[in-house]
Amino acid sequence: MKKYFHLLLAGILLFLLFPAPSQAKSTMIYYPVTSTDKISAGIYKSAPNGKSSAVLKEKTYTLKSTKTPPLKLADFTSADINNKIATKKDFEKDTYMNNMPIVDVQAAGSDIYFTKFLFSGSYNGSYCGGGSADILEIYKQNSKGKITKVTTDKISTNTDNAFTVSGNYIYYAKVEKNGFSKFTIIKSTLDGKKKTTLKKAVDDFWISGNKIYYTSKNALYSMNLDGKKDTKISSIKAKLYNISGCDEGNYAVSNNGISYFDYNSDAPYNYYFDFSKGTVTKIKEKTKDGNYPYVVDVDLSKKRYIGITWNDDIENSNINVYNFDGKLIKKLMTTDFSNLAIHSIDAKTGVLLYVQGEQLKQIKF
Repeated sequence: MKKYFHLLLAGILLFLLFPAPSQAKSTMIYYPVTSTDKISAGIYKSAPNGKSSAVLKEKTYTLKSTKTPPLKLADFTSADINNKIATKKDFEKDTYMNNMPIVDVQAAGSDIYFTKFLFSGSYNGSYCGGGSADILEIYKQNSKGKITKVTTDKISTNTDNAFTVSGNYIYYAKVEKNGFSKFTIIKSTLDGKKKTTLKKAVDDFWISGNKIYYTSKNALYSMNLDGKKDTKISSIKAKLYNISGCDEGNYAVSNNGISYFDYNSDAPYNYYFDFSKGTVTKIKEKTKDGNYPYVVDVDLSKKRYIGITWNDDIENSNINVYNFDGKLIKKLMTTDFSNLAIHSIDAKTGVLLYVQGEQLKQIKF
């Protein structure tokens, strides 16, 4: 069971499972696109199932190793940085490239905030001897197309939510010199000039509604957007392991809550913590059709959840709707996850958004 969490989070859920606040209210959604020999990487916009258009195209580079990365970290072992602009032959030869130079995107008013790849680093530690993560920087493009760097602070793909713009502030998990984990949650003005430290030594971080959620020492905490009412969520008894390089996580975050599996228990259940209710619900691990789906979102009122099952080669994988007894309610899609990425899944609204090529596609259920 454990290896499937890692496979899914590392290779499939390239975008957030929950849309950014400003995107959720608009029919036009901004999202990152991975480059191919025919598609340019960058930021695109589209209404669901509509015609897409490029907002910002970003060059794809081949990568080269270096022992002197732009940011030196304590547990650093090696790094790969941008080398030369990739050509069609590089794609044909499957050269080591930075195919997704822009990973996170959020539209906020007339501005677009996004992350840009700085370098990919490997580090020591964990049960398999180490791991890797991309180090990113936060940029903004205004309505006139001018691009500026928001902050010199660096962030990492090892966090669930790299950054969030909420109101007049941007929140992010700053990478510290001690390594690729143990981040610091920063609240900054949108121009990056005034910053406040909200929490240090954080393993993972995201924002849902008016709450900041983070994990530390395998437990889940919440606090207000100003850092007040910092509280451990005691209803979650299991230890939470976030994905970190080669370390395998045991939870998935959605707009509605967090689903997780208890590694330290032999009980055949998944668990779900609902953000709005603050309650934990047990869900049977095995479905009636004999599968062990990965739970990504739950609708408590309708007693249903969205589960993903996949093969080791990721081909012919399935996204389905099940009830709490494990009965299949509806098959949403069967696909090869190597050529698409999930943008968001919401069990309450019954909407699945995914990106295939440069197209944003929607399935309602």
